[in-house]
Amino acid sequence: MRRAFIRIYRSYCMQLRPNLINNYSSEQRLSTSTSSMNMNLQECVNRLNKLASPSLAESWDNVGLLVEPTPPHTVSTLFMTNDLTEDVLEEAILRKSSMILSYHPPIFGALKRLTMASFKERIIVKAIENRIAVYSPHTAYDVVKDGLTDWLAAAPGSGDIEVFTATAKSREHCAAEDNHVDVRELDSSVAVKLKQDLASKCNIQTVQLYNQAATKQKPTSELLSMSFACQSASLASVVDVISQYNASKTTQITQLEKAAIPGAGMGRINTLHANRSTHDIINSTKKHLGVDFLSVAYGRGKNSESMVKKVAVCAGSGSSVLMSAPADLYITGEMSHHDILEINSQGISVILSNHSNSERAYLKILKKKLEMILEGKVDIIISKVDSDPLVTV
Repeated sequence: MRRAFIRIYRSYCMQLRPNLINNYSSEQRLSTSTSSMNMNLQECVNRLNKLASPSLAESWDNVGLLVEPTPPHTVSTLFMTNDLTEDVLEEAILRKSSMILSYHPPIFGALKRLTMASFKERIIVKAIENRIAVYSPHTAYDVVKDGLTDWLAAAPGSGDIEVFTATAKSREHCAAEDNHVDVRELDSSVAVKLKQDLASKCNIQTVQLYNQAATKQKPTSELLSMSFACQSASLASVVDVISQYNASKTTQITQLEKAAIPGAGMGRINTLHANRSTHDIINSTKKHLGVDFLSVAYGRGKNSESMVKKVAVCAGSGSSVLMSAPADLYITGEMSHHDILEINSQGISVILSNHSNSERAYLKILKKKLEMILEGKVDIIISKVDSDPLVTV
């Protein structure tokens, strides 16, 4: 009886063994596949920057890589949030995140120390302790074409969307110099000495000298012209050196301005294909933002049934951008009381969602874009804890 049982048991094990091996092989392949799901931090940052260059951000903003663990650092899990709070950071740590994309920069003003005294200091310290990189796109992703603001502009309904504040200017492919200087009517010997002084005293290393057309005063071709670029910080010393050669009267200085980028800017106007009531736009905006409540301030003489043709939008705090927008209705996150009164007096209604509610739902759209540019090499998750601090009760 015992021998029969042993034979049956051995037969069962022989049948089970291939399945165990296959299961082990599958787990091993899964483990190997998972371990290869990562990307070097710098490569990841480069790809995030390509989606919208940090040079597009507003001058007051603080964007790009804000916290960098000591290299080498690879990114296997990218954790997305609109605001990086202490609770959100705890969630990111539990999800074993190696990088956080926080739409709002957790470092904005200067930090003079890193202690446990304030929540922002604690966040940065804990991110560093857990070797988590932190990246913030903020206004770079706001202004870029097909970015957050274009997404928000679709909330009122189908229409033609255009930028009404085309202020975004890329500094990425522009020279650091922002002034062009031309000096004319120089004797060749003077031109050579001036060029040497500009190099030694003002660090102007690239100067073009070329022959100047003959004049009645100088019938020969002895005259030379000089052309170069310089930074605004060096301009005063450059002018001082030129003045020493009595060449100021023949000097022309042109301030260079970087061209606006087509389709980029802080605000959008949606000219609807068909007029819609304010009530309908309120409902479509709720659905678009994924919120149950909005605040509405009706313009003078307007109500929920008033028809709307043009809607101006700006994510976050939109007063400074929207105040001059030619529209029937404004949509943004927050505005001051007095700005609302001023806008309403012009017959323009205002819809407010709370600051981060005008941005948060865009993370789902952004996630899909990031999955493409990171080529599926990084696991991307969105915070479940992140929410606007204001709730309607």
